[in-house]
Amino acid sequence: MGLFATFVFAGGSWDGSADQTPRFAAKVHDSDFVTIDYAPALAGGTGHCYVGFEPRHYFEDETASDPVDTDAEARGLAAWAADVRGTVIDPDVVRGLLASPEGDEAPDVFVEAALVRLLLALGLPLPEDLEDWAEV
Repeated sequence: MGLFATFVFAGGSWDGSADQTPRFAAKVHDSDFVTIDYAPALAGGTGHCYVGFEPRHYFEDETASDPVDTDAEARGLAAWAADVRGTVIDPDVVRGLLASPEGDEAPDVFVEAALVRLLLALGLPLPEDLEDWAEV
């Protein structure tokens, strides 16, 4: 059985609330995909994207999620990291860690490993439950 977990980073820790701003929230769905929500949404991003697969591709159902403008979200997350964490990251690096808008196979076998790579790239500490994934 895969991991089902929600991690919210706000107020400088993973004990944050989804109502706080700024925040970064990651919801892992059965180790298959991760829903990312971040605020404030910057640089044209909506504040919502995925790691692994977009639900519409994972479930093979176009109504399962709206398409994501991955380029805009990569710019948004890079701007968020710079503004909130002081981390400078190329949006192209972020884009490579997000779910493919075409539904291509995810680069990591385990979505937890991909999430850890994204968190570290954004300059976020790892939640305790994901620390072991840093070595994968």
